[in-house]
Amino acid sequence: MKSEVRQRINAGEGNVIDEEVLELDKPHDALERIGLSLDEAKARLGGLQERVVAGQAARVR
Repeated sequence: MKSEVRQRINAGEGNVIDEEVLELDKPHDALERIGLSLDEAKARLGGLQERVVAGQAARVR
């Protein structure tokens, strides 16, 4: 099963940023492989945080 997470930022004045944050394609044939491991979750959240901060910083300039 493939999952996609997208981030959509409405920066105002008609500026909308819509980008794929991550695509997850993991096997789900065993119970221990369902979901994300803690390390995978931290890495994904770190990437999302970088994009949010970059978007906010671009708007402040």
